[in-house]
Amino acid sequence: MRRMTIGILAHVDAGKTTLSESLLFVSGAIQKQGRVDHKDTVLDNNDLERKRGITIFSKLASFSYGETIFTLLDTPGHVDFSAEMERSLQVLDVAILVVSATAGIQGHTKTLAALLKKNNVPTFVFVNKTDMPGLDKNTIMASLSGLFDGSCVRFDVRGDDFGENVAMSDEHLLERYLEGEEPTEDDIRELIATRRLIPVYFGAALKNQGVGALLEGLTTYTKPHDYGEEFGARVYKIARDDRGVRLTFLKMFGGTLAVKDTVTHADGTQEKVEQIREYSGASYKNVNECERGAIYAVCGLNASFSGEGLGVIESSSDDGIVPIFTYSVSGDGSVDDKIVLGNLKLLEEEDPSLHVSFDERLREIHISLMGDVMLEIISSIYEGRFGHKIYFKSAGIVYKESIRDTVIGVGHYEPLRHYGEVHLLMQPMPKGSGVVINSELSVDVLAISYQKQILNALANKIHLGVLTGAPLTDIKLTLVAGRAHEKHTEGGDLREAALRAVRQGLMKAKSVLLEPEYTFELNVPQAMTGRAMTDINKLGGTVLETLSEGDMALLTGTAPAAAIHDYQKEVNIYTSGTGSISFKLSGYIPCADEEAVLLENTYDPLSDLENKPDSVFCSHGAGFVVPWEEVDAYSHVKAYAYSHLYMDHAVATEPETEGRASKSKLSGSDELDEIFRRTFGESKRDRYNYNAPKVIEAPKNPAVKEYKPNSRIDKRSEQLVVDGYNVIYADRELSELMKTNQDSARDKLLDILHNYQGYTGKDIIIVFDAYNVKGKEAHYAKYGPMKIVFSRGAQTADMYIENYVSENRDKFRITVASSDALIQMQILSQGALRMSSAELLEQIRAVNKEIKGKVGE
Repeated sequence: MRRMTIGILAHVDAGKTTLSESLLFVSGAIQKQGRVDHKDTVLDNNDLERKRGITIFSKLASFSYGETIFTLLDTPGHVDFSAEMERSLQVLDVAILVVSATAGIQGHTKTLAALLKKNNVPTFVFVNKTDMPGLDKNTIMASLSGLFDGSCVRFDVRGDDFGENVAMSDEHLLERYLEGEEPTEDDIRELIATRRLIPVYFGAALKNQGVGALLEGLTTYTKPHDYGEEFGARVYKIARDDRGVRLTFLKMFGGTLAVKDTVTHADGTQEKVEQIREYSGASYKNVNECERGAIYAVCGLNASFSGEGLGVIESSSDDGIVPIFTYSVSGDGSVDDKIVLGNLKLLEEEDPSLHVSFDERLREIHISLMGDVMLEIISSIYEGRFGHKIYFKSAGIVYKESIRDTVIGVGHYEPLRHYGEVHLLMQPMPKGSGVVINSELSVDVLAISYQKQILNALANKIHLGVLTGAPLTDIKLTLVAGRAHEKHTEGGDLREAALRAVRQGLMKAKSVLLEPEYTFELNVPQAMTGRAMTDINKLGGTVLETLSEGDMALLTGTAPAAAIHDYQKEVNIYTSGTGSISFKLSGYIPCADEEAVLLENTYDPLSDLENKPDSVFCSHGAGFVVPWEEVDAYSHVKAYAYSHLYMDHAVATEPETEGRASKSKLSGSDELDEIFRRTFGESKRDRYNYNAPKVIEAPKNPAVKEYKPNSRIDKRSEQLVVDGYNVIYADRELSELMKTNQDSARDKLLDILHNYQGYTGKDIIIVFDAYNVKGKEAHYAKYGPMKIVFSRGAQTADMYIENYVSENRDKFRITVASSDALIQMQILSQGALRMSSAELLEQIRAVNKEIKGKVGE
């Protein structure tokens, strides 16, 4: 028999747990079907869940149907417990999205659909409560088609158009259908597995209507998972049983795992499996060995964490749904706050989104929560488990931080008989990117095992910014250089070096404080539209679209989360309870009141002992600390060893602009030395003898320079200056067009930038050089709001840009987009920001994707 893990997801009160109960009953796994209102369901077996009538914790149940053994995951439906639900997605083979026929597509339903798409989970839809009178199934199908981009087909009834509707999901299948060939079951399985087809079933779970058809569909139209022979597992949840035993819930993706086997964690730690449990509801049975495709709770693993990959499975980052509100926590006086902190840390293992921390400045425990319901649940869980009360006080929203410019972060860790050095390229990324981690370092320079240690260390750390100590987001960390020692490098040395490299880079970078932004859908009576739009504007939000739906109006837009999260109360008042608003976190945007926030915040990055920017070097058999601002000079790997990566990832393969010499190819190490001397300062070691034994005298008084956060707000308006032909040659399509028609390539670039400008609102100047044209004066043109400059004859774009930056740096905050290495250095010395052509093209692609997504909505 094959195994399949299915997850049930829904907006709260759509009937998710009722469907779970019905699946267990219809399949014969239980003899009596429980009800949520009777508080006797198999899966909502926690007292808090039964009291509130909602699912709080993801639960497992096992049942068989036909030739398939199902592992059922019932996930929380309330938005406050979305993080628990999202952690379950990474172990699902198939998801069942439950939609209430009476309530329709709700705000959280859309969030769930987007998450399933993001995680590429094959999806079935079960429309519940269709036994209610007056329902229009065609209207419901139309709404579902809008939610899933037109890929929904009813499977519970097979009309004459069933084959045609299925074939419409694939171009080649449609051609075959038009030639008289019906889609086969294998065709349907492939379409569902690749999410090009979403089967829809109508029914009433409470009465077991439509549930049998859903089970038949799951067994007939899903592809078996191909599990490998090599051991691999994914940890998706940490929990504790009634006796306090730590349970690591994992899914087996390959190989075997048995009691007494040794598990190696991502950081190299090894632990032995003491017990393996297979849960169904509140009960479990002990097994000696894990089967591929099934989910188990393993005892004995104390270093595991949610999202960890074991064996051949890579660890995943926690960059999904996160709480945006933070609270300070205090005990009831019966125990010390250190005990409270330790207890909350145990809860954090089970729910990493809590982000429990201790603020040294305020001497306060801080915790992140989604909302009031989650606050009440955490309070009840804490008291029930640890025997005393805790109290919460709102501490505001959860800010995040990012950087504005690209920097290299260097970390070195060399106490006696230890060694590790890491260099990271740190780049700002578009909104919603999270923390992106990768390597562009050859395994010939640093072995793959060492690189994995570094990448795992970066992935498993919540990196904090240097302005307020808020978590980082929208940043890319690229490993570009590193060094290990055959004898002295231990398991944690490169981890220490990597984390210090991040902090050192942040201290050098221009940081920006970010606040969460919501997208919202606001339903109000038509007569209240003007009031609603005025309110949104006052809250700092933007209404992007207004649609009429009968007597109601639907307003969609964006707004700062801190300003709008309590707006539902206001809506209830002025609409007499007929209005509603739903939210979805869209990402983090620059904080509108950054200066005031920074003035109130007393975070000192140099006093944060858990996140050190300084490095440790060794001299005469003893380690000594080098302040972060001096680390570049002491580093053992020379900066120009990876200059091609620092300047631009595409420099090495970028074609030269026809008719002018490329300055990105520097001649000789002396010239490179001079460039990096200007950038990084004078080196304190022999610049040629990379591998020579080094003797570095420890600084007598390594005083750390006073650090002042970048709290001053730059009042200059922003400008983006683009080296036109350089960007053309950085894009494969444009560079090919350039070979045949220069004017067409230039015009296409202008079209691309015009679209980008219209969405971002940036002030853009595009410079094209006339290096081969003699005696011609510079001239200017307009393309919409953009300014186009054709430099004078015998003047390169580089020369024009350098002069422009020099003359206008006090008026504007200028960013130059070019991959020319020398112009990057020249404009840097003039005080401008730099962006490679590849980075600009990447941003443009991200903007186009976002535009396409919004148009699709």
